[in-house]
Amino acid sequence: MKKRAGFTLVELAIVLVIIGIILGAVIKGQDLIANARAKRFTSELRKWEVVLWTYYDRHHKFFSTGENIEDKLGGLADQLHNPLDLGGKKYLFAFGYNDTQPIIVVCPEDPNNTGNCDNTPDDEDIFYFKSADVAIDGSINATEGLVYGITNTPSITNWNAGDISSSWNVASDNYSNAKAIVYFLGSLSYNDKD
Repeated sequence: MKKRAGFTLVELAIVLVIIGIILGAVIKGQDLIANARAKRFTSELRKWEVVLWTYYDRHHKFFSTGENIEDKLGGLADQLHNPLDLGGKKYLFAFGYNDTQPIIVVCPEDPNNTGNCDNTPDDEDIFYFKSADVAIDGSINATEGLVYGITNTPSITNWNAGDISSSWNVASDNYSNAKAIVYFLGSLSYNDKD
């Protein structure tokens, strides 16, 4: 009688367990990478906020829109990344005013038209928007708090300190149709613009 070579059920089970562990690690690794990128996105937004309030603290006003942020901020501008590169995607940041409120607008950059917003943000962009909202406001809601989702594509001529339109449409609560976010830094109590 000849013995046939083959795998036993125990050996097969061990191989399947090992494959499952490897797949679980890969999936978890992808989640960790996505979360790290979302934290970097929020960190960059906060960095803009800190730099702008630092300038305000030093000069008792914000600089005028249309001016180059590097000219006004000096060494502080070196801390800002514009556009911010996250895993091959780029995000544009601009400082401006909405009536009397200083704001920061952020949108994904159009890969085919550098310096302009992408008209079709994807799930990754929405994930970053939501992460910033949770970090700043404590919950995901594109229609209230300091972080709003907007459905129109911002058209800003200078993505450092641009002239930002104050008319936009607010996205749905869950950011499903958001193309950019607007971060309200607070109301101005003095003559804060040049």
